[in-house]
Amino acid sequence: MKRFDVIYSLQSDVRIGYRKIGNLHTTRYYIPGKAVWACCVNQLVNRFGKTGYPNNQNPYQFWENFLKQQMKFSYLFLMDTTAENNGRKLIPDQDGIKIIERRFISSTVGTALTASHQTAEHGSLHESEWIMAKSKDGTYQVLVSGFILIDDNDDNDDNNHPDVVISMDNEQVCLAYLGKTVSFFNDIILNLTVGGDITSGKGRIKLQQVEEQTGQTKDHGSLATGHVIWSAHADVEGPIEAVAQRKWDPENNHPGGISDYYLAWMPGSLIRTDKIHMDYCGRLTLY
Repeated sequence: MKRFDVIYSLQSDVRIGYRKIGNLHTTRYYIPGKAVWACCVNQLVNRFGKTGYPNNQNPYQFWENFLKQQMKFSYLFLMDTTAENNGRKLIPDQDGIKIIERRFISSTVGTALTASHQTAEHGSLHESEWIMAKSKDGTYQVLVSGFILIDDNDDNDDNNHPDVVISMDNEQVCLAYLGKTVSFFNDIILNLTVGGDITSGKGRIKLQQVEEQTGQTKDHGSLATGHVIWSAHADVEGPIEAVAQRKWDPENNHPGGISDYYLAWMPGSLIRTDKIHMDYCGRLTLY
């Protein structure tokens, strides 16, 4: 697989729903790979259309399976672009959280409206945390960074989508299918919308830089760059949480319940091994 490092700028505030503490709806301090992967699925369906797939296959399912086989999306973490840190990736360990909360996290107060009178709904007053599009001092645009691994299907003997052609020339990656060719970086993932309240213009991020890594690049340091799937034998130190994933019902265009749930160490946990596998959406498994 070829690795492409990516940097996105936040075009609006972003909230990746985490937990509710009283009336405060908190945000995670990163963008999970699953959010980027899901955006790509939607963009591919929009670009290539909803008809013409083998055996009348659901187009969303087709592109979901394609991306799971051919690509891997890391989590996107905030970058410290101050002069002294020069683009340091802020993984939310104890030190990183302090910088993130001091420079990039703010909140707003809102309320739901009644449909009949468009007045505040009783008991709905709440506060929402956001990753801000600009630093708190307003001096610079907020950036997030990560990487994408792409497998050239010419070299994949197990490719289940031979009709989708991937061509790569340095930072130019194109997908060809159904008589159409699109640029992956310039069309599919140039502009993405992630997180909550997207109908009000939130969650917009834009690709600013792509760089292919040609040498041996270590994907992971000692700090977890994604959720680490729990195992009794894993040598990991950090907080554990229960993670539930919602599935989407494309026929009715709304969530269709829980698709998966598991225990995992949180990003920023300390990993004491180099035997790490990353899945299609940035989750880590130790072996």
